[in-house]
Amino acid sequence: MFNHRPLKKPKFNWYGLAVVFLVIFLILFWVVALPLIIYGPILAQQISALEKNVSQAKDFLVDNNWDKLNESLIKIDNDIKNIRADLKKLGLILYWPSIGRTADSADKLLSATSDLLSGYGKIFGLLGGIAQNFKGKNSGLGFSEPEQKKELLKSISENRQIFFAVENSVEAAKQRLRETNTNNLWRPLKEKILSFDQLLRQAVDNTETVLPIASNLPELLGYEREKTYLFIFQNNMEIRPTGGFIGSYGLITAKDGEIKNIFTDDIYNLDKFSEGKLEAPAPLPMLIYNKQKNWFMRDANWSPDWPTAAKNILWFFNEERKNARLAEAPAKRAGLPPQRVDGVIAITPDFIANLLAVMGPVMADGVNFAHQDFANVLENFVEQDYKKRGISETSRKAIIGSLTKILIDNIHNLPLEDLAKLWLAFKKNIDQKNILVYLTNPDLQKYFTEKNWSGEVKSTKGDYLMVVDSNFAALKTDSVMEKLIAYEVNENNNGDLIGRVIINYNHQGKHTPGLITNYRTYVRVYAPAGTWFLRGYIQDKDQITNLDLAKNLEARAELGKKYFATFLTVDPGDNKTLVLEYRLPDNIKKEYQRGLYTFIVQKQPGTIGHNLKINLNFNKYISAYNTENSPTKFAGKSVEWDTDLSVDRGIVLKF
Repeated sequence: MFNHRPLKKPKFNWYGLAVVFLVIFLILFWVVALPLIIYGPILAQQISALEKNVSQAKDFLVDNNWDKLNESLIKIDNDIKNIRADLKKLGLILYWPSIGRTADSADKLLSATSDLLSGYGKIFGLLGGIAQNFKGKNSGLGFSEPEQKKELLKSISENRQIFFAVENSVEAAKQRLRETNTNNLWRPLKEKILSFDQLLRQAVDNTETVLPIASNLPELLGYEREKTYLFIFQNNMEIRPTGGFIGSYGLITAKDGEIKNIFTDDIYNLDKFSEGKLEAPAPLPMLIYNKQKNWFMRDANWSPDWPTAAKNILWFFNEERKNARLAEAPAKRAGLPPQRVDGVIAITPDFIANLLAVMGPVMADGVNFAHQDFANVLENFVEQDYKKRGISETSRKAIIGSLTKILIDNIHNLPLEDLAKLWLAFKKNIDQKNILVYLTNPDLQKYFTEKNWSGEVKSTKGDYLMVVDSNFAALKTDSVMEKLIAYEVNENNNGDLIGRVIINYNHQGKHTPGLITNYRTYVRVYAPAGTWFLRGYIQDKDQITNLDLAKNLEARAELGKKYFATFLTVDPGDNKTLVLEYRLPDNIKKEYQRGLYTFIVQKQPGTIGHNLKINLNFNKYISAYNTENSPTKFAGKSVEWDTDLSVDRGIVLKF
């Protein structure tokens, strides 16, 4: 028989466990908390110093103190470098997912800011040197005297490498911003960092736009050689492919930054000298729907591609100018100088209205023009009010020349603090295609095309859409038309991508003699080359009119695209919907099968920014998207946007 002693339960070693916990705590404190305790306050102080230096920089900029501004930018750059360096010393806490992602995004944003400041510093340093030469002689924008303007252009010409270096800095900043992922920021800091991110992206965008002008000012403003530009005034109340009906034109000559001559005139005063002499056949749609047999300069903007249209305008200008000089009296009346043209620049009334919003109302020939109703006031004057003032029909648009001179004078005398507002007005109208530029210098034209200034129909390998309306004999009815453009893509069972374009025309006006009538448009829908038409129709309430390629729908290849065109009318108070369905070409299908879909929808110049809806549906899951606007809806295999077409839009999807 065995006796068993009960085993004693061993005592728990609380002391040993406490030691382990203490060691772990000390390690964590040393590698996590201590760096945070040490560098946290330092970072807070550096951020405060950064904010102070930024505030000082703003004051120096307003005071036109270029030297102090440059010193302030150097301090800001040093602050940023110190913050970035100390941010990396926070230790293991950076491995905490949300904090790490936030720190990474903040570091990239600070790096982008440093790149941008590097560029700004070079520019402000150059301006400081120029301002020193003109000390005590500045007025308005600071360079209003002829010798000052010439000296400015000379300085830019001699220091053009600075602008190229700045462009590199801006491109580096842009690349940093592309690499910045702000989707998973740490919530407590998310709002502040996103706000800074948006501000920085706007600064890069503005800088990227202004540099092409700044670096090429000597060439553009006639440094050492006089330059003459043909201006085209497009009335977008009567829409045409590149922005509007060409009602007036003008010539502006510059030499060494000085405007030497301004001439404007009614387009009909030039066209009439070629009636019966210039027998250029009008495009077929003009003949069919506008009863117009011959083609003149007023309709030369038939192509939606501005470089193509500008070349046509130049041809008509030269040919009609020859006819205007055949008789002495008409030649004097036309006032056209026999000189070369260095570029064609088109503007719409929206651009002038935006300038007036910055500079305030102006009085021209006894007429008050303000930004709120500029287009209507000008339209009423040249169509009706000129008669009450005893002005002849041929001189009714002379007011445009008077207005142009006043605006140029006001720009010269604009206070420095309003310069940023003026530039933003220019940039907005460049982006929205209320300003289109074509230059006869091929190098300059190529440069501006690369910067998206020239209003070209873009060459693309992916999906594409552009809706182009041409108002035929509908007076100024575009001013009361509301349009919705919707685009859908669906993948069918065969793996084909089917595009569907829906355009709704809503006539919100009433019959007004001489101004508003039923809407008559020849509409072209541009799609990728190789697109195969499937179906089309026009819906008017419950009535559907099918479109047939043999009868009432035209299909053509142009500008590296395929376009489908038809003509429709919309009565006041009514609305109609045009629908087109087509199969996208094989190259887009193959690209999609390899995991990529790209889409560009271009805005027709001069349009007000129609409503735009995009709905893309596929049989594969979308792994990533890249676009300026966040989607309205994202559901795995489909994605939607509800936005506007105020500017060109681009989308990239990966699968």
